[in-house]
Amino acid sequence: MSLMGRFARRLPRFGLAQLLLTFSYMPGLGSIRYAALALLFGCGGIDVSGNRASAARVQGERASSDCAAIVESGANDPGTNESGCSAPPAEDHCWLAVPDGGFGERALTTQASAFTASVSIVPSADGIDGVIGLSALPATTAGDLAVAVRFNADGSVDASSGEAYASVNPFRYAAGSAYRVLFVVDAGGRSYSAWVNGRLLAQNYAFRGEPSAALARFTTAVNSGAGALRACDFADSSDDRLSWLHHAELYAEPGGDHALVGRADGGLLITGETGTQVVDATGAVVTTFMHGGRGVALDAASDLYLFGEFTGSYDSGSGALTSAGGADVFVSKYDAQFTHLYTRSLGGAGDDRLGAFDVNEAGDFVVVVGSTLMRFDANGALLWTRGMTDPHGVVAVDVTGTAYVAENCNGAPALTLTALDTQGAVLWTESAVAGNNGTASVLALRPVPGGGVALSGAISGTLELGGTQLRATRTDRAETYVVWLDPGGVYLDSTVLDLTPNSGLGVDDSGTATIGGYRANPDTYLLERIEFDGSSVTGVTELGGHELTRGLFHGTASAPAVDRAGNAYWPVTARMLPEQSAQFLLKVAR
Repeated sequence: MSLMGRFARRLPRFGLAQLLLTFSYMPGLGSIRYAALALLFGCGGIDVSGNRASAARVQGERASSDCAAIVESGANDPGTNESGCSAPPAEDHCWLAVPDGGFGERALTTQASAFTASVSIVPSADGIDGVIGLSALPATTAGDLAVAVRFNADGSVDASSGEAYASVNPFRYAAGSAYRVLFVVDAGGRSYSAWVNGRLLAQNYAFRGEPSAALARFTTAVNSGAGALRACDFADSSDDRLSWLHHAELYAEPGGDHALVGRADGGLLITGETGTQVVDATGAVVTTFMHGGRGVALDAASDLYLFGEFTGSYDSGSGALTSAGGADVFVSKYDAQFTHLYTRSLGGAGDDRLGAFDVNEAGDFVVVVGSTLMRFDANGALLWTRGMTDPHGVVAVDVTGTAYVAENCNGAPALTLTALDTQGAVLWTESAVAGNNGTASVLALRPVPGGGVALSGAISGTLELGGTQLRATRTDRAETYVVWLDPGGVYLDSTVLDLTPNSGLGVDDSGTATIGGYRANPDTYLLERIEFDGSSVTGVTELGGHELTRGLFHGTASAPAVDRAGNAYWPVTARMLPEQSAQFLLKVAR
């Protein structure tokens, strides 16, 4: 199953009208909450009746006509056609690796733990025995290359895997054809993957040897008299915000779709239906906890909360629970060492489905079960319940215990937002109205440090909220809005982003909001950081595939999980060719 499939929740049994990818961070907790966009329901509010971005291009010898078909994905990053190649650049920069001419090299920019490097190679003849790769020190033999792609004398192409050579998809090269080679390097994990013209050649192959220093050189050499290798348009990227970059296949599947939550130690929890993987700060899986769920959260003490569904019986670690009838919802709490603390079974005689949920720093939580909002204290005691007119609404609970509920409407208003105190009494309600022949919905809701709440969702046309009108900038597709309200529900500020709407809004301990996804036409994955000083937006920083992963920039992404420090854990699907893609999990440091 792909990364997007594994890390995106699919809920056909909820009867949703529309579903967007929904990783949503619970600020101060690093938790993930699931929310869905549903517009089939009426809405009357809650029922209260009960080294930044460096890109180096080596400018070596001027190219000859051999470079005419080379893919340029260095400075300008154009799209590729079905063959994996595009129009050549206006000016090529190439150098030759000649038979027995020693190892030519070009310097890499100073690299972060994870980076990409790409180059176009044209063999002048068949039967060349040539190698290209990356090394720490000047190479004197092919064994000095930590990672390498080899154009073999027998006409095949393979890659180094430790001390040997292998290939995921064997293929043959032809004289005079251009081959764009892309390396995706995990220097911290001492592994890499490689693509040639969009075709996967090496996947999570191990480095060769033990480099005494960081990779610093791109190296080429030819070891036969058959012909030369021309290398053109070398480009690399390195951003110290990219902490690690791993294939989705590194993560086992302990039970279908997954939820993510960042840990206080810089690691990550990946939760599936039947287990939870513990990932360290380098992205490596260190252990698997036997219990899982459909959602996960952490409080300030690093206690773990698992939210899920069961039928019949379920044992969370302290004996079997029995369903009251049909499907029921469970909430299980474990301490930081995964010792079971308690489990609550929620539901009645019929099928009851898990909706949105949130946990605050103290361990208080709210959860939607069917069409009922339930509020619990840190010991798992039920404090109150309230009905919801939109069972797919989104919820949050802040450090004071105030609960927030946002519901989408079928008509006017477009959505409502309600605040409830610790006893379940309504503190305030705000409504928003869509206009200019547009639509709007709420997809995510987050408390803000210091008080107040942030909400985000989809907008086309206009949206009036708190006496202020938000306006979409595009007419061909929906965009994403983010709005801040103070503790009394008064409008503070907002921004509209050209981003495919999703429920991935996160607010970290500094008040910075992060939301990620992709921009269509062409699909390009993007991460937006929105600085908020407590009263207004002070700046928006867009971090895209160009900066983080040059040569690996087109594609889609689901929303990231964001931890308390603002680190983002981001599932990305990169487009290698129109019919091929690769799934990654990235950690982007704050």
